[in-house]
This record gives sequence, C-alpha cells and structure tokens, in this order.
Amino acid sequence: MVVTETTQLVKFVEHYSICQETNCQGKLKVNSIELAGLGGAASLSFGCTNCGSCNVKFETSSQRENGDAAVSKILQVATICSGASYAIYKKMFHHILGMHTVSDSVFFGTLKEMYDHVKDILDGICLEARKEMQDMDQKKLGSWQRAVTCGDAVWLTRGSFSRNCTYTVRNYLTGALLYYCHICQKGSDNLCQDDIYEGTSKAAEGFGANEVFKLMVKDQLNVECHIQDGDSTSENVVLKHFPLCQVSRCGNHVAKNHAIKLDKLRKLKEMTTNDGVRVECYCKGKKHAKHCGYLTEKFIRKAKASFQMCLTNAGTDPNAFSEKLMNLALHHFQDEHQWDGGQCDFHPLVVCSCGSCTDKYNLKCQGKPYKSDQVLKCPFHTLAYKLEFQEKAGLADVLIHPEIGKVTTNPVEASHNVLVWYRSKNWNLARLHYHVSTNIGLIQGCMTYLFTKRGPQCH
Repeated sequence: MVVTETTQLVKFVEHYSICQETNCQGKLKVNSIELAGLGGAASLSFGCTNCGSCNVKFETSSQRENGDAAVSKILQVATICSGASYAIYKKMFHHILGMHTVSDSVFFGTLKEMYDHVKDILDGICLEARKEMQDMDQKKLGSWQRAVTCGDAVWLTRGSFSRNCTYTVRNYLTGALLYYCHICQKGSDNLCQDDIYEGTSKAAEGFGANEVFKLMVKDQLNVECHIQDGDSTSENVVLKHFPLCQVSRCGNHVAKNHAIKLDKLRKLKEMTTNDGVRVECYCKGKKHAKHCGYLTEKFIRKAKASFQMCLTNAGTDPNAFSEKLMNLALHHFQDEHQWDGGQCDFHPLVVCSCGSCTDKYNLKCQGKPYKSDQVLKCPFHTLAYKLEFQEKAGLADVLIHPEIGKVTTNPVEASHNVLVWYRSKNWNLARLHYHVSTNIGLIQGCMTYLFTKRGPQCH
C-alpha cells in the first residue's frame, strides 16, 4: 500500500494522465512501483499503451528540504495529533494496512521536530492573553494588577500513581490560558531545561503551583483573587507568593464534599454535641424505618441541589447565602415554610392542586399548601444536618466573591477535559511525548477564547 498527497495527484491528472506525444491517443499505464523510503511514499513509472515512447514518472509525495518524503512525515504528525503512540501507528499502518512504516527512532525524531513548533504556538497564546490583561485599565477587575485567576492540576494516567502532571492557571473572567507547567518523572530527552521531577505524585500539584506562581511574581502580575478546589498545599503556595490574595473555593467542589459528609452522617445513629448532650436516632440498634425522617440518599441529592441553588441565588452577598442555607436547615426541611420574620423565597407557599396550572405563581385553582418532599424528623439527623450547614455557612466569604458572585474552577477543569482526546490515560508517556501531546490539547482547549477574540479565522 502507498499513500499519495492530493496536490501530487491533481498535478498528475492535469499534466500527465494522457500520452504527451503528438497525435498519440494512447493512455498511460503503470509499469513499475518503487517505494520511496518508508512511511507510504512511492515512485510510479507510467508508459503509453500506444506508442510506447512516452514514459512518465509520478512521485506520490513531495520532498522536504532534507530529502525525506513529506507524506511519511504527515502520517506521523497526524498520528501524534490524534493522541496515538508509535505502537498504534505501527499497528494501524503496518499490521492492518500492510504499509512499510518508519522505526520508533524516526517517530521519536518527529516528536522532536514538533516540540518547538507546538510549544511556540501555545506560548504565543499565553503571551497574547497576558498582554490583553496588561493593556486593560489597571483599576478594573481582571486587569494585570487586579487579576482573577483559577488554577488546578491534572494527572493524565489512570490510578493513584501518575508519572505525569500538568498545572495550569487561567484568567477566570475570560477563560484564557495564562501559565502552565508540566511535571514528569520519566524521560531522557535533552529538549527541556528542567530536571526530571523526583517528588511524589501527591506533591506534584503543590510543586507545579509553586513553579507557576514564581513566574507570575517574576512577570509582576498581581493576583487579587485566586479560585481553586480545596487543596491546602496549593492554597499555601498562593499565599506564599501573594499574601494579600483572596483564595476562593470552588462552589461545585464544596457542594460535592457537602454531599459526601451527609452520606457519612446518614450511616451514623448517635452523637454527642459540644455541650455534652447525647442525641440518638429513632432507629438506633435496628434498621431505619421507612418514614423515620433520617438522611436518605434521595434527601442528600435534594440537599446538594439546594446548596447549589443557594449559592446561585445569593448573587454577590455572602450573608444572603448564609441566611438561605440556614433557612433550609432550620425551616424548609422541617416542612416549615413561613415563620416569624421570614418565609421560603425559592418556592410559592401555595401550589397547584388541580395539576393543570402552567404558572406556579399565578394559579387558576384554589391550590394547596406547599409540602416539602423530604422532611427531617429524626432528632439526631436533624441536628447533624444543622451542624453541617452551619459549617458550610461559615465558608460564605470564600465561596462568593463580592463582585463576581459564585465562583468555580470550571474554566480550568473544562480545558483539562480536552486533554484526554489527545492521549490515552492508559499510557505513562515519556516526557517529550507527554509535552507534545499535552501542549496540543492545551492549544485546542484555548479555541473558545480565541474564537471569542478573533472570530472564525482563529481556526
């Protein structure tokens, strides 16, 4: 099997597909095929079926400056860009299609050629995003002197141990990639100035964060607010380099941890409060009754959604979030929706009783009082739920920014989800291959920002 470039084939059809001799109506046929190296290129010799004096040589591939066939290199680059390794390249083209393929050392050489080009593109995108912040009014939130960033690490190997990790920092307001750092424990290339990382996978996020924030300090970027998940190591690194920075927590991560904590409380049946009072579940010593009013799995799902709702509806007021959260625990989930000094503001007090009203705030029927679907009756689980909500209400200032409102790490995590399309998580790649594949994924992860800024021509 051979592969030809489209441009070469068009050139052949336009100029050489018929005999070039005057008054000869013969057609050209293939006399011989010679492989032009490995990787799919070939040289085809054509002769005329009529006069026999016309001989045409057709090259399926153009030549690079070093004399190599371009089509061979194109197939290697396409394989790498699709996230495949050399083993997949050889299996697909050699074992399945029967084509002669290049050796692993040549494939590795292609990675070396790609490294600088891919890195230059990615670094250019980062520089452009940083310059945009520098050109803004420096008194405006999101500018170089009032930066709002979000950062997180990603491990691209399955399991609890990964040889590779990448830490990225993005502009939270625009989603633009500002800085990145790759941490690798495997590799023997000499392209990177950094030494192979000798720490543990658990410490890699803190190490990557430290490297990135050192660059940010060097560039004189001032981070006013940094958004991250609950990793304490990264938080310490941020405050080490930017002592006045407000470190905010991702609302989605806190909501997830809230559900996990409630699930642990669901399995308990007694507790002792700080003032020494012992509280027990109705069903201590036996299985929960169907309607004992404890923390069920359905209740936990509802509580997690209600937590997210409070975050969103609070706007930019942390106190409003704390108040809404405590109203849930003290009133709503006790099936009390109107009390002295307030009422539930996220649902009507009277709901449709006929089943045909389309507007829940403008009923056509008489209606009926609102009833909570999930009600806590068990004294132990009621107290446990209130204590958990008090703890989460205390995080209001780090969950809600006074100008932005609810904050999450969605911008950085969404870009990390793109990376798995450019390499398999089943492979522990060596450093060079990891850098090239991950950088390609990071470039693709910037397409939304580039499209917003440049329009369709960014592609």
